[in-house]
Amino acid sequence: GTEVNESCRLDLQLRGRAGRQGAFGSSRLIVSLEDQPVVYRGITGAHTSEDGSVRSCEAPRLIARLQSAVEQDAEWIRNVGRDYDRVIEQQTNTYYGLRRSVTESSRCFDDCLDLLTQVTGEILGKHFQVRTDHSYNQTFNKMAEELKYDFGIDVSDLWGLGSDNLTIGVSQLMAQGLNALGDRLGPHKFDQLSKNLFLMTGDGLWTEHLQELQGMMTSASLSNNGHSSGVAGFALEASREYRTFIARVHQKFLSTLLTSNFAKPSIERLSDEMTEEIEAILV
Repeated sequence: GTEVNESCRLDLQLRGRAGRQGAFGSSRLIVSLEDQPVVYRGITGAHTSEDGSVRSCEAPRLIARLQSAVEQDAEWIRNVGRDYDRVIEQQTNTYYGLRRSVTESSRCFDDCLDLLTQVTGEILGKHFQVRTDHSYNQTFNKMAEELKYDFGIDVSDLWGLGSDNLTIGVSQLMAQGLNALGDRLGPHKFDQLSKNLFLMTGDGLWTEHLQELQGMMTSASLSNNGHSSGVAGFALEASREYRTFIARVHQKFLSTLLTSNFAKPSIERLSDEMTEEIEAILV
């Protein structure tokens, strides 16, 4: 061989090819200080002669020690990667379980109503349950602007209500828009539209979420924390990020559902194009 491989198994395989089918053979390994394992781990002066070369008597043990160290490092890196990948795999299974429950649901309109109540509470909580220096009027106007832009509802008549009554009032206004859409499309078309729209919204944001997790995983693995604490910290941050991701999916889905002008012909085209995909998911 003309170089030392990172794994001793490769060197043994090459040496075994010197004699085949019972024939005798011989092998010689030429070691260079520029070989990858030597460069990676380095050689101390105790193993070299005065001219910097490796002593022949030290070479076999030195090579075995270097290759063992490289293999241990590689195994550690693989174990680290598997621990981080388990966190992402768990979230992936959770998300695809959510997709499956959506496609198999037989009560899409009621699910949307439940989701509407949840999203309303999150929006009101963001504006009113967090202590700010803004007055009620400023906070209400900011919330009203968001609801008008994202969900197409006018809440100006609700000015002056407390957070609990505001939650009820906003939920009722959103429910009116949802009922109007359901009446216009009918139960079957509404189910098709809501399922297709939720899947497209979730899948679009899921790609961004995975990219965010990859960046978090890189930062955690490069931190000065130990392996166990690094994985634990990553799992905690990933869990928070997943909750944020789900909240974004819910809000964007409802926003699109309530503000888009869905006409029956366009719904039929959309449903026909997505029917095969949904059937494949159900299978």
